[in-house]
Amino acid sequence: MFQYAMYEKLKYLGKDVKADISSFYAQDDLRKYELGVFKNLQPEKAEQDEIEHYLHQESLWKKALRKALHLERKVYHLDGMFYDETIYSIQEGYVEGFWQSEKYFSDIEKVIRQRFEFPKIQDAENEKFLSMIHQTHSVSIHVRRGDYLSETNQKIYGGICTLDYYKKAIRYFEEKYENVTFFVFSNDLEWAKENLEMKNACFVDCNTEKTAIYDMYLMSECRHNIIANSSFSWWGAWLNGHKEKEVIAPSKWLNTVDVKDIWCEGWMKLDG
Repeated sequence: MFQYAMYEKLKYLGKDVKADISSFYAQDDLRKYELGVFKNLQPEKAEQDEIEHYLHQESLWKKALRKALHLERKVYHLDGMFYDETIYSIQEGYVEGFWQSEKYFSDIEKVIRQRFEFPKIQDAENEKFLSMIHQTHSVSIHVRRGDYLSETNQKIYGGICTLDYYKKAIRYFEEKYENVTFFVFSNDLEWAKENLEMKNACFVDCNTEKTAIYDMYLMSECRHNIIANSSFSWWGAWLNGHKEKEVIAPSKWLNTVDVKDIWCEGWMKLDG
């Protein structure tokens, strides 16, 4: 979603932009292309020959010929986890990056919100939770476990959104507001039920990986949000349109990289 927001920003700046979504269709890729659920989102997709122009392995003679003719294959890896305006000065090439900051698209916020209009709920269970969210002083809680517990991912994401982090965030809302109801979203709801202590709680258990977009939608409909160090709940909180919303986020995002621009203005940061 961050990458699509950058696509829209570059279009806004008058650049000719195409999206490479080919990796989402690789058989061994963990993530699949899911942005098609947003009906207002239809990026112009790069053709395979356009992608290969920049990324395919060249023979030695082709590489020598290209250099002799001063024809560059411009490939940019902008993987810094901070706001970087370098992208705006690139005139031509293949660009990879994360662009995980509201600063990149705050000036086209209305466009991004319109593009990420959620699909209408089609089932009774999600409708039930949506009604409860609207009828209560609702706070979403996102607990990301599952894939975050692997040895590799623990080095990157582990020890940040600890149980203590969630306890402090829950206490903040329970002390500030009367009769808050927490709506818990997680890929490990059993852990959440066993460990999170709240006066009023609903555990949203009706969605799967295929319908996860409705979890994000329900998060965005809550009055306030407690997010994990996850872009999924980041977008759930950002798309929350309540003017008086409060968002609590972990004060650290990754163990491996110093991330400084992921937090939006006004969001509260808590230590784990």
